Amino acid sequence: MDRPDCLRNAKVEVLRKIAALMAACMAFALLLGDFAKAQSDKKNNGFQGNATAPGASPKTTTASFGSWVLRCRSVKERNKTSTMCELQQFVVNARGETVLAAFIAASQLGKATGKNILGIRIPVNVRLGEPVEIVFDQGKVRFALDLKACIQNFCMAEAELAPKLLSEFGGKANRKVELSFADAASRPVNIPMSLSGFEAAFLAYRKQMQKR
Repeated sequence: MDRPDCLRNAKVEVLRKIAALMAACMAFALLLGDFAKAQSDKKNNGFQGNATAPGASPKTTTASFGSWVLRCRSVKERNKTSTMCELQQFVVNARGETVLAAFIAASQLGKATGKNILGIRIPVNVRLGEPVEIVFDQGKVRFALDLKACIQNFCMAEAELAPKLLSEFGGKANRKVELSFADAASRPVNIPMSLSGFEAAFLAYRKQMQKR
C-alpha cells in the first residue's frame, strides 16, 4: 500500500472514532437530561407506571420497577412514529451527588439485530488502562466494559448486553453487584448497583421495543 492510501485509511479511522465518541456523548447527554427530569418527577409525584411523566411532553412516558426506570419517547421517522426506550438507574451518594448512571438501550444496529448496550457513566478520575468491570458476588463473576470516552465531568463505558451478562442481571434481586475500577491514584473503587426490579423492567423494555 502506498503512502497516500495509508494516509487516507488513517484519516477514515480517525473520523470513525470521532463519530463513535460523539454518538456516545450524545447518548449520555440525553441520559443526564432524563436524570434531572426524573429527580424532579420523583420529588413531586413519583413515577407513574405507563403514564406520562409530570412535566414531560405527552410523547414521553416513564415507569419505575424497583431501582430501574423505563423511559420511552415517541420519535418521528420519515412518515411514521416509532418508540425509543431505555432502562436507567442512578446511584447517588450521601451528599446527593450522582456517582453512577447506567442505561440499557438498543445498539445502532439493535433494530435489526435485537442487540442492546449497557452503558455506564462513571467519575472522571478513572485510571486509564485499568479494567472497568461489572462485578457480581464479590468478584466471583466479572464482565469487562470498554471505556469509550471521557469529557469534563464524567467518563463512559459500554458493553454489549449479551445473553450471559443479561442472565447475571436477571438473578436474585438482592444479589451483590458493583461497578469496579481504579481511580487516578490507582486506588480501587467499587460503586454498588441494584438488581431490584430488573427482570420486570427488562421485560417491559423488550415489549416496548418489539412494538417499533
